[in-house]
Amino acid sequence: MTSFWRNRRFPLQIQIAILFSLLMFLVGALLIGFNYWRANQLNIDNARTQYGYIGNNAAAELDLSTQTMGIAVNLLTTMPITTYQTLEQRFDSLPRLREILRSSPYANSVYAGYADGDMLLMRRLTPLNRTNWQAPHNADWLVQSIDHNEQDPSQVRRNFLYFDDQLNLLRNDDKPEYLYDPRERGWYQASVNTDQQIMSPMYVFASSREIGTTLSRRAKNQHAVIGIDISLRTFSDLLRAQKLPAGSKMALISPQDTIIASLDPREVIRMNAERQISMASVETFPNPPLSELLSLSQDLPREQEQHLTFTYREQPWFGSLLPINNAHGVFRLAIATPADVMLASAIETRNQSTLIACLVLLASVPITWWIAYRIAKPLNQLRQNAEQIRRFSFDTQKPVNSIVLEIDELAQTMNKMRSTIQQFLRIGNSLAAERDFTTLLAGLMQETTHLVGMAGGVIYLPDRDCTTLTPALWQWREERLDASALPPIHLNHTTSALLQQALQGAMLHQHQISADSTPELLALSQALGPLESVLVAMRNRNDQLIGLLVLVNPFSAEQHIEPAKLKLVEALAGNLSVTVETQRLLQEQKNLLDAFIQLMAGAIDAKSAYTGGHCQRVPELTEMLAEAAVEAKTGPFAEFSLSADEREELHIASWLHDCGKVTTPEFVVDKATKLETIYDRLHEIRMRIEVLKRDAKIHALEQQLQGLDPSSIEQQYQSAIVQLDEDFRFIATCNIGGEFMSDEHLQRLQQIAERRWLRTLDDRIGVSHEELQRKNRTPAPTLPVWEPLLADRDDHLFPREARDQLPQGYGFNMQAPHYLYNRGELYNLSVRRGTLTDEERYKINEHIVQTIVMLKTLPFPRNMSHVPEIAGGHHERMDGKGYPCRLTGEQMSLTARMMAIADVFEALTAVDRPYKKGKTLSESLGIMANMVQGQHLDPQLFALFLSSGIWYEYARRYMRPEQIDEVDIQRFMPTANDAA
Repeated sequence: MTSFWRNRRFPLQIQIAILFSLLMFLVGALLIGFNYWRANQLNIDNARTQYGYIGNNAAAELDLSTQTMGIAVNLLTTMPITTYQTLEQRFDSLPRLREILRSSPYANSVYAGYADGDMLLMRRLTPLNRTNWQAPHNADWLVQSIDHNEQDPSQVRRNFLYFDDQLNLLRNDDKPEYLYDPRERGWYQASVNTDQQIMSPMYVFASSREIGTTLSRRAKNQHAVIGIDISLRTFSDLLRAQKLPAGSKMALISPQDTIIASLDPREVIRMNAERQISMASVETFPNPPLSELLSLSQDLPREQEQHLTFTYREQPWFGSLLPINNAHGVFRLAIATPADVMLASAIETRNQSTLIACLVLLASVPITWWIAYRIAKPLNQLRQNAEQIRRFSFDTQKPVNSIVLEIDELAQTMNKMRSTIQQFLRIGNSLAAERDFTTLLAGLMQETTHLVGMAGGVIYLPDRDCTTLTPALWQWREERLDASALPPIHLNHTTSALLQQALQGAMLHQHQISADSTPELLALSQALGPLESVLVAMRNRNDQLIGLLVLVNPFSAEQHIEPAKLKLVEALAGNLSVTVETQRLLQEQKNLLDAFIQLMAGAIDAKSAYTGGHCQRVPELTEMLAEAAVEAKTGPFAEFSLSADEREELHIASWLHDCGKVTTPEFVVDKATKLETIYDRLHEIRMRIEVLKRDAKIHALEQQLQGLDPSSIEQQYQSAIVQLDEDFRFIATCNIGGEFMSDEHLQRLQQIAERRWLRTLDDRIGVSHEELQRKNRTPAPTLPVWEPLLADRDDHLFPREARDQLPQGYGFNMQAPHYLYNRGELYNLSVRRGTLTDEERYKINEHIVQTIVMLKTLPFPRNMSHVPEIAGGHHERMDGKGYPCRLTGEQMSLTARMMAIADVFEALTAVDRPYKKGKTLSESLGIMANMVQGQHLDPQLFALFLSSGIWYEYARRYMRPEQIDEVDIQRFMPTANDAA
């Protein structure tokens, strides 16, 4: 990762923009972070203040509930109620007890317990507890009384008395089952022996199931204990009345760690399985967040405020424990609030600040980028210009202006460099695009003079012996002049020392051409006026002189060529040298290739008189037809065109279209008779018949010696001789192959072949080993042996070896005969038409296979990749019945179809074939018209061939006058059916 960033580079504009953006981002982030932190602190402080306020309220309320009631208890201990002996006496105290209960919402009941077991209790009735006490619906007060008879203490009255708000007795219920003894209660026992006011621990009132406590104190006369039950049920209401954040939890905890009040009163009282009621403690408090807070704070001092942060259900909470000091102990107020709720306003403020900062940042980004862009624009443009120069693209470069001096000077220097490189590239492009050498030189001269600011110049090129420099191009003010009007420079006879220095490699700057300095260039001044010149010799990599560059300007005494431009001229001269040498080498190699190709074509034609000048005339005829197609303005060839590369491709293909014939045996190509191989085997047949004639003579003489009739013998002899002569003449006629062989002729050949002649010599001695192998296929007969006059023997059959099979992968589709050659005498003589057997005709047709194979093995450049297809397609047919690939007209290229027409026309009209006479124009065109109808030739190209007059132009060049007859081309024009 370190190396990655070490190697990374960023634009100046981006760096400036990112720097400013980062600074703004950091400042914004710091402000947002600080504001968020400050808001958090304020929210926490506000919450703590609010918690403190709630704690103070709770403390005040607790103090109010206990201190007020404590005063009431103290007052009652001094009142007559403590001395009354009977219920009737004690009724006098009911109005005061009612006022005490009315004065405090926390007072649940007030009572007095006496030493003899009596008790008077006054309780407030509410709609909630009125049913529990079975009170009348309009009862407001319940008095519970236990009254022992003074004379008989065992006599006890237990009554529940129901009063309305005006203390009118509504009902008096006798409650004998009310077995309550105040002396056994904890509040009585805690106070009876002390003069201090006692507060009992918090507990659940059995009658109302409310949490509360009891304040009690012994009466001054020590005959009774006064008590007041204080209900803390309103503390839950007090807690719920506080404005806490949503989701907050709060509870009031007694000094004995019992839960006094909570936001949910149901959490305060618990009921076990036996339905016994008890108060929830810190350990059993069913409020998880507060339980978590209390467990964390159990070891912390209770007298101090505690503020804690804890996690509940993976959510942060803020918690506070506030001590409430009371005369009866230290109470605690526990508050817990979810952090996201407590900090909601801070988070909202942070989000708003973040949004505002992002908007400001987004708004400032374009401004920052614009400022950075303005700062880095000149350098960025220079970088782009440099990148375009590196990519050799000069069309879209813009001028760069900067108030920074160094950047402005750099821009000017880059502009000059760009212009120079662009000129060099333009020269290079002109070199690469131009094929014609003379046009190339003109382009080089124009670009060079334009680049160095010269008016014109001359390029001299050496001859083959490098003894004379001949003007190849003369240009003045972008106009080409006749270079032949300038005299050549004879290197062996020059007297100019300056010119000799230039030819040796030194660049020569001549302020004015004169007869004294460079008389060889005086003709320039005579034609154009006084001239200033620069001479640079062009040399190749072997330091051989390949030309002389002379640049000229009108002479001016005040202004001369800048030295910087002289260096540029020297560099351009080197470029010109490479170009001239390369083009000359390419042209020489092309000429050499053409010479080799034409040499091969000439060798093929010279190899066999039966091909004549075919390989040399077909290219010319093909190119004439191609040129006619290019020049056609209407018809199917209106869009046809040939580039220079395609013309060269067609030229090479047409010259090499029969190069495969070098592999075709001469005895097959030149086979003029049916029995001819390396020699004409008819002579063997003649000798055999001569033997038969001698045999006939001998037989006649033997008969005469036997005394037979001489005249009869002579007659038989002459008849046999005549028959043998006629048989030989028939065989000789069949050997010519000029007429179609009928079935009668073939039958007669079979009859002649049945004649026997006697061979006495071994035909297996003195022969080649290959011929001996063929003869050994059959056992040697016992000599002498009678043999047929015309034989088809096993040794006449040449098997087709693996090397003679069609090459694979070229798309060839030809049916090869089983044998390579069949030299059977009867088999060859039985050829119905012509002289060639199927095997020999296949061998001749195979020349096109070898043509394609040979051409595809040559490393043709890409622009000549179709040479094998063009050269190898002239024996294909439009109907797909040609060879060697059985291509249809649609599968053949147009140039291949052109060559097929040229090949046929040349073959029909050729007069240099020993086996036939050249046909006339009308005969040739008629045959070709029939071939068009037979879907052999392209009808559209044949129509172009006729209408363009190529046939006549070719005839005037190569055909004999007697062949050029009257031709009506309309007779031979293809019809619509032919075109279809």
